[in-house]
Formats: sequence, structure tokens, C-alpha cells
Amino acid sequence: MSDRISLFLDNYSPVGYKSFWTDEGYDKGLQAIKSDLEIILNELSNSRRREVLGKAEEFPVLINSVRPFKANSKLARACMYIFPVGVILWLLSLPFELRISNDLKNVQQLSGELIEYIHNRRETAKLETA
Repeated sequence: MSDRISLFLDNYSPVGYKSFWTDEGYDKGLQAIKSDLEIILNELSNSRRREVLGKAEEFPVLINSVRPFKANSKLARACMYIFPVGVILWLLSLPFELRISNDLKNVQQLSGELIEYIHNRRETAKLETA
């Protein structure tokens, strides 16, 4: 999951003007990450450990991209070419894109902390049984 988020952030961290209107991969990549995160959090919700449940509650809710039209559609291309309208809509979406980027970085950090906790818990369980 962390690798997928890193790749996504490397490709789309500052969403450029042209890619905002034409790149369909952004929405597909974000949807795939959201689906994976939902599956992982559903599995974590079955845990009996309060620490795991507490960490699962810290994960942010990922919002959808705030594009007025589907990427690479005729309306999206028209907005891209009608420069003043397209720029205004793109600038209005930047705060939402920034939030998505920050939330994904937060997911990476929390995932790392959760993996570390689970790994440490397994190590202590091995020591107790030995």
C-alpha cells in the first residue's frame, strides 16, 4: 500500500493544468488506493487489540477528486482550451488536491506505525512462548 501511495504521489503530487483535465489515471489510481485502504481498515476493525483499533481510527477519510468533468471528456477538454474558465476551475480544485496529498502522506505514516506495532507485538509473543 505504501509503495502504491508513493508511486501515486510521485506521479500526481502537484497536479498540473493539462493533466488535471486530460489524465484519467489520477482518478483510477486514487480509487484503487481508497478501495485498498477500505479493505485494510475492514480487516483491522476485527482486531481485539485496543492499540490496533485506536490506530485504525486515526486513518483519514480520503475524499474524491473535485473535478467538474470526467478527465479527458469533451467538456473537460473544452474547459482546458477556454483558458480563463479552465484556470479558475483548476485553481479552485488545488486546495482539495493538497488535502488528498496530505491525507495520503498521513496514511503512509500511520501504515508504517501500524506495521511496526504489529511486528513488535509478534516479536514479544515469540519471546513469551520461548
